[in-house]
Amino acid sequence: LTDTPSIVGCGCFARAKHREVPTVFVAFDVAQLLGSATLAEHDMDTRLDLTPWMVDVFVAPEFRRRGIASVPVRCVVREAAELGVAELYLFTTGH
Repeated sequence: LTDTPSIVGCGCFARAKHREVPTVFVAFDVAQLLGSATLAEHDMDTRLDLTPWMVDVFVAPEFRRRGIASVPVRCVVREAAELGVAELYLFTTGH
């Protein structure tokens, strides 16, 4: 047995409609939410010329370092590609 949950899927839980920006993707197993990532129009007030962004990438602390973030991140990348996005931006503080 492994202590890594079996990811059932990556769903779209919309702050807006699917196939639009913004869209939130959530990785989950049968019993709980594990992590999320969002495709958003803007992330930095100082760089409004850059769009769209991958933002709010989060995995619950007890599930980190298990590759779970890759699920909603891939969903964001796929969604952006399906919307015709050639470049996707990401800001990190390096933590």
